[in-house]
Parts: sequence; structure tokens; C-alpha cells
Amino acid sequence: YIDVMSDIFQKVSEKSLQVIIYLIPKYVMNNKDFVYIKKLLKREENLIKKRDIDGLIDVKPSSSDSIEPIIDTLSGMCSDTFVLYYFPYYVYLLLQHRNAIQLPIYYGITQSQMIIYLTFQLIAVIFEPIADVFTISTLELYHGWKVYDYLIYCRYRFLQRECRWKAYEDTVDECIDENLRKIDQCVFHHNIF
Repeated sequence: YIDVMSDIFQKVSEKSLQVIIYLIPKYVMNNKDFVYIKKLLKREENLIKKRDIDGLIDVKPSSSDSIEPIIDTLSGMCSDTFVLYYFPYYVYLLLQHRNAIQLPIYYGITQSQMIIYLTFQLIAVIFEPIADVFTISTLELYHGWKVYDYLIYCRYRFLQRECRWKAYEDTVDECIDENLRKIDQCVFHHNIF
């Protein structure tokens, strides 16, 4: 959505600039300042074309240098997703065995309130993954992260593994923070969750 809006704004600004240049009288266009501005615009236009040809994207270098924030964010999202799918089951157990567990009775939660909470958890299971997709997309756009490329690289590393269980491999990426190395070594495969 942001890319589309940016493209529309760029096209409108280019067309409006062309209309303004067309409407300016010829004697003003030969002015030194105006010729200088025209050269700058043409140079910038050539740079944009060259960048499009090269396939380079302007990204903040400080935000895209490391994959540690990507690993940290994805591991948090995976943990949240794990809890999201298991929590309705626990609420159901609390609902069915409320007398044996005594936890809902201790906190004064009635049977109808537990049913409402279970319904909320089941509805959240449907919409939370959709919200996660939008969250990851927003993080990619805002921070310049290459989440999809990193996950493709993780898939490649999993397919090229030396051991049957990826966590048994001795090689780890020394550039990554020590706390995140094991998660990166397991390449976000479904076996670690």
C-alpha cells in the first residue's frame, strides 16, 4: 500500500513538474539558475534510472546490516503463535475441570465468563496470523529488513544440513549475538517449536 502511494505521488509530482516547465516562458528557461535546476533534475532522473536497472534499493544501512533484529522478532512471533494455538486448549481445561483445579473459583471467574474467554481465544486464532503477516510486512518496510530473503536462506541452510537434526551441527554463525545463535542454527524449522 505504501509503495503504491509512493509511486502515485512520484508520478503526479513528475507530471506536475513537466506541466510547470511547459508553462514557463522561454526567456525564463534560459536563465542560469533555471538551467542549473534542470541539470540537477536530469542528473537525479538518470541516477534513478540507473538504480532501477541495477536493482538497488535505498535502505537505511544501520537497520539492514544485521539479522539479529530479524531473528529476535521472528522468534518472539513464533513463541506468541505457539501460545496462541495452545491457549484455547488450556482455557477449555480450566472450563471443564474448574472444581478440580480451583483456579477460576479462586479468582472469582464464573462459568459464563470462561465461555466468553474461550470464544475470544478461538476467534483470535483466526485473526492473529493475518495481523502477524501485516506486522512483518510493516517491519520490512519501516526498518528495511529482508525477512523473506532471510527465511529463504534459512530454508536453503536446512536443505544443505550436515546432520539429520540441525541443532547437532557444530557450525554456528559467529557474527550473530550469542543469545540468538542457537535459534539461527535451527533455521526456524518447525521441529524447534
